[in-house]
Amino acid sequence: MELVVKTDLLSVGEAPILLRSKNYNQLLLDLSSVSFVKSLELTQWKCLIELALEYDMKVNITPPHEESAYHYAGRMGLFEKTNYVYPFKEKQPQTFFPLLRIESDRNENLYEECLRVFSMSNVSTNYIRRLADTFTELADNVYFHSGQSPNSGWGYVHAQVYQKNICIGVSDVGVGFYGSYKQNNQIRGRTEKQILLDAFKVGESSLNPFPKPGYRGVGLSEVFEFIERFSGIMTVSSGKAMVMATQKGLKDEGLPYNVYGAWIQLEVPIL
Repeated sequence: MELVVKTDLLSVGEAPILLRSKNYNQLLLDLSSVSFVKSLELTQWKCLIELALEYDMKVNITPPHEESAYHYAGRMGLFEKTNYVYPFKEKQPQTFFPLLRIESDRNENLYEECLRVFSMSNVSTNYIRRLADTFTELADNVYFHSGQSPNSGWGYVHAQVYQKNICIGVSDVGVGFYGSYKQNNQIRGRTEKQILLDAFKVGESSLNPFPKPGYRGVGLSEVFEFIERFSGIMTVSSGKAMVMATQKGLKDEGLPYNVYGAWIQLEVPIL
């Protein structure tokens, strides 16, 4: 049986649990209606492709009809390992870095790529390095937290520089924020929304030995500090909750769909 996944957030968010149900033997990812491709979307779709392949499914792609979206997705490496063969070479990185798989905490290459991309913004070198450091930690956290056991998760990251801002997306199809806290006995009566909000605090991590202080949990707080100083926006979605960080502070809201895993999107200005 074929699972058809379209590009609406309900379909993409709930696809992982359907792929894991063992009721399907192939995935059709229908991108035909896509006219503009964002970094977060690329990572979401790539995670679904990789998850289907983990379950030995055949992966079929209906590529975007819009030519620019079709070429962009192809040159970022989205169609690899699927039935669709992109007929051109991947584009060499200049104002972006292509889809990168996160599968360990050894992400030095990601740090260098973040440094190169963030350097296109006119903030100080110190802040550029801090932002690259903290975003690399966010990627590391996919490995640390998203798996069925600690240090077993995986996901994807992608970045693109536009005329006025830099966009980065990170996605995984793992246990999610709440699931990570649950399997480490760290929920402590908190709701899904509260755990997402608390994740922006320094030293907050499902792997810290509460009530003792731990050394994990600085990534989201560092990015939030950057946003408060220079502006920008970050959204973190997991389960049925989302938190948005802006210069005005943190805002949480419920989602009308379930994100099985976590999605992180960051936009920072080119000052």
